[in-house]
Amino acid sequence: MNISIKSAGSKYTFSNICLAWMGNCENNAILEIYNYDATRVPLIDISYPLTVLQTGEIFEIGKNLGGVELVGETTIVKSTKYIMLSYHLETSETISELWEKEFLKAMERFHSELIYIARDTASTLSDEFTAATFSVLPLIPVAGLLIVLFSLISSATMDWVVNKPILTLLGVLSAVLAGLAANGLLLYFDVIFTPISALTPIIIMAIGIDDVYILVASWRKTNVRSSVEDRLSETLAEAALSISITSLTDFLAFAVGCTSVFPGVAYFCVYNAVSIVFVYIYVLTFFLSCMVITGRREAGNKHCITWKRVVPVDEAPSSRYRLFCAGGPSKTVESSDSSHIIMEFFRDYVGPLMGKTWMQIATLLVYVMYIGFSTWGVSQLKQGLDLRDIVLKDSYLKQFLDIEQSYFQTFGPFIQIVFTEEIEYWKPDVNENIMKLHKHLETSKYGLNSEYFTDSWIRSFNEYLSVTEQTSSNRTIFLDILQNQFLVQKKFKEFKLDIVFNKDRTRITSSRFLIGSIRHHVGLDTSEDVEFMKNFREIVADFEFETFAFSTYFLLYDQYKTILPATLTNLAIALVAMMIVSILFVPKPICSIWVVVSIASIELGVLGFMTFWGVRLDTVTMINIILCIGFSVDFTAHMSYVYTVSPFPSCNDKLIDAYYTIGMPISQAAISTLLGILVLVNSPTGIFVSFFKTLFLVITIGLIHGLFFLPVVLSLSPIEVFESMMKCKSETKINKSKLNGNSEAIMNNNHEHVNGIADENAHKMDNIELNEFKLTESPDTQSIDLIDATNSAFTDTSTILHFTTPTVLV
Repeated sequence: MNISIKSAGSKYTFSNICLAWMGNCENNAILEIYNYDATRVPLIDISYPLTVLQTGEIFEIGKNLGGVELVGETTIVKSTKYIMLSYHLETSETISELWEKEFLKAMERFHSELIYIARDTASTLSDEFTAATFSVLPLIPVAGLLIVLFSLISSATMDWVVNKPILTLLGVLSAVLAGLAANGLLLYFDVIFTPISALTPIIIMAIGIDDVYILVASWRKTNVRSSVEDRLSETLAEAALSISITSLTDFLAFAVGCTSVFPGVAYFCVYNAVSIVFVYIYVLTFFLSCMVITGRREAGNKHCITWKRVVPVDEAPSSRYRLFCAGGPSKTVESSDSSHIIMEFFRDYVGPLMGKTWMQIATLLVYVMYIGFSTWGVSQLKQGLDLRDIVLKDSYLKQFLDIEQSYFQTFGPFIQIVFTEEIEYWKPDVNENIMKLHKHLETSKYGLNSEYFTDSWIRSFNEYLSVTEQTSSNRTIFLDILQNQFLVQKKFKEFKLDIVFNKDRTRITSSRFLIGSIRHHVGLDTSEDVEFMKNFREIVADFEFETFAFSTYFLLYDQYKTILPATLTNLAIALVAMMIVSILFVPKPICSIWVVVSIASIELGVLGFMTFWGVRLDTVTMINIILCIGFSVDFTAHMSYVYTVSPFPSCNDKLIDAYYTIGMPISQAAISTLLGILVLVNSPTGIFVSFFKTLFLVITIGLIHGLFFLPVVLSLSPIEVFESMMKCKSETKINKSKLNGNSEAIMNNNHEHVNGIADENAHKMDNIELNEFKLTESPDTQSIDLIDATNSAFTDTSTILHFTTPTVLV
């Protein structure tokens, strides 16, 4: 290694900063076999995975060679595709980083037609992950632009007074300001900002704009001729509780995520939980203020962009004026609201269609199939983070990891077996049990079944005693031979690192030995890795003394082992929280239960369909599962709440009213979120592509539940059907009695008037058809007024039939 660097006026080469033992750098076994002389390669046959030279030196080369081809049935190496060389550093962090950077530059400059180099350093993974994160940041403004454009287009109408482009932009701005305020507050208090938290703005924008859509939809349902105060009051009466429920449940979902055992997940959830609080505050203050200003503009019949007073469409002086200027309520045509065409589509087409029996049966059959596919998918779900997913697709590290996982997975890491208590090593029975432990580990499923791959001070010490014909019958003799004879010899000095003495060196407080391992799979198989770790841990757990098995790889394998239980625990806690909130705020408990069941169903679908799309369950998708809870509530709670509070008596009427009220805003929320994450579909990093896939499943499956599965279940709920039948039956009886009573009263009270004009009025009443009755509604009752008909029939008597009882005439 001729690479050198300069730092603080000093020059450093590899020999100056290498990890050394007894003054010598740790070398690569495959190079030592040939004594760093390429001309000796044809002269020396090497055996795989253990090479023994004529000098008696033993070299373990299993980890150095990848893609090995042997000569026949022998262990002699015929060829190998890859050779792995490692260079370990031991110096200050700054100098090591400088040398690593220079090393990477040297490898990048190297070109050969015969040799291909893939490289990796200690800081590469962190650097590449940071670079991957910054590669996504420029996409966030693009996501915001797509959300804004969709919001403007989906909310647009041909009425230039009712149209609200500026209000829509202010709604997006409200979410942006909330996110900035939340992030600024957390950064002020030095809360760690993890790379994955860079996606928070997209999520918060989606949640914030969802509340905006719902408030605007409720505003459209109010009477355009009412005062601004009354319209705002009606809007909040219908929408405030709904967005409060979803904001609270979103907050609770992320609050549960804050308790995650994975710090990256916990910090991500902290940022989102606090952001949701700010979004709620900004919606109820900043955005509602903007709604009031917009309402006053509409009350003055002013253009949505120019804010100039305009005339209604039917009074437009020209076609050009009608196309670009006209709007507002007509003075000649009765209209009570400013419904959007999409709201009317849900009311006139989707609602009635979903109320048909055959459609409901078909929906339930599709749901059963969905549950079946999802359950099967969950049973096939793969777990664990693939390190190749957190680096750029064209990164040199990804090329290195590809080769490593394909060709260097046979031999696993060395496992440290650590004795954490004082052991009487000199006693024959104790020593024999320790040797049995060695043998048990070596002959286990993941052991190499060979003493050559075990680096044990106690075994070497026993062999030393045997060769020197000594015995260690007590502690004093044992420690004397160990410290003054064994550990001072050159070939045994390395064992000093494996033994910990007390201060006066009269006792061994702890010690360790290393054992080689083997894997039985190629590539990433997290279930096998967890089994690998459990194999060694379970063996040492049965040992009579306190012992544990450790490898740095176990830190990663522990995540594989924990990810599914942690995800399920978070889901269970979140579902309980969702049920409590739903029971407290949704009027009917049965609807609360269906909301929770829907959330669980959506989670099942997301986990199941992740398998079909090749997405693994890791810390990133765990974040999406937490997101899934929040978005699931948004889709289901809104629909359930609106259905429950609908004033209509029959299930089908409730269904139509729910679609009319909430169908458009939740569709807008879903599509705008999908557009926001669409920028990640071609992300140069696999981890963000997985984020897109999982969140796409969350939104799509959640929307299907909110628009199709849940409404059908609500309308078919036994309690809902029973209540609807009883209510309709009761109201029918009341209508009949009141109709008869009103008729008699009219006949008696107007007897004298009828005598004068009986024939004329009787003739007119005979010609009044049922379709001449006009139905007017209020939140509590439905009134049937014979408006046009009675005005004509009773112009002389001023008598008007007015039925204040609900529903229909019989």
